[in-house]
Amino acid sequence: MLTSLPRRIALYGRHSTAMQAASSSADQVASCAPLVGYLGGTVMATWLDPELSGYRRDRPGLQQLLRAVEAGDIDIIACEGT
Repeated sequence: MLTSLPRRIALYGRHSTAMQAASSSADQVASCAPLVGYLGGTVMATWLDPELSGYRRDRPGLQQLLRAVEAGDIDIIACEGT
């Protein structure tokens, strides 16, 4: 664990097309588990935007995530990047 401070963590996963595995977004979120453990945080929410382009800013999961951050409900966002 990094510190004793409570850390409220949100997880986010997204993949662009149906040509990718249907589980791709969920796999991305699962890959964040070691980081959550290292940070000693609690996952408060998980949002997925499967089959939606990263260029779209109106993705439902992304919008919910941003609202949670603005409300002060989340301290850290974890997502996989390739």
